Amino acid sequence: MTAPAVTKHLKVLKRAGLIDQGREKQWRPCRLQPQPLKDAADWVETYRQLWELRLDRREDYLRELRTNCTPPMARKPPTSTLPNSAGANPAAWTWGPWARTS
Repeated sequence: MTAPAVTKHLKVLKRAGLIDQGREKQWRPCRLQPQPLKDAADWVETYRQLWELRLDRREDYLRELRTNCTPPMARKPPTSTLPNSAGANPAAWTWGPWARTS
């Protein structure tokens, strides 16, 4: 990582209040500020619990669907051919949205 990239990252962390930057001659030592990190972790934790509950309920619902549903019947492929752009006969179309109803 280049020195300008490190400086840019440190500025972002400093503006966010996640680090303090001191000054000792030409050095700029940084210290982590734990309270903003704890606040963020606490906030994430509330949503983690919420999403775990929701995903658990979704899992139960899907399990219930699997046990109460019967598998769909196997479909047979159509006996007619698909219409093609090279002279297809619409009268021969026996399936799909273009099928003749009469």
